[in-house]
Amino acid sequence: MADKPKRYMVFGGQAYYASGGFHDYLGSFGDLEKAVAYASSIMDDVIDWWHIFDCEERKCVACSEYQAYGAHDEVPRLGELAGGGA
Repeated sequence: MADKPKRYMVFGGQAYYASGGFHDYLGSFGDLEKAVAYASSIMDDVIDWWHIFDCEERKCVACSEYQAYGAHDEVPRLGELAGGGA
């Protein structure tokens, strides 16, 4: 059985080839600093952009300066997404 995801979920991908949703999931961490360090460490070699989602606060709490092609300037909170959300 897979381990339960930790508080901070890291998503990232290539600038022009984002897979979307959980296809861009890279891992989870119990500590925000470790999540940022991990995402930053694979920047440029593996991914071009990243977001860190806080499962307790239910929002994106950190992201790379560079974002995927066509991405919005602001990363929405979960309840602000079009069509609702939890």
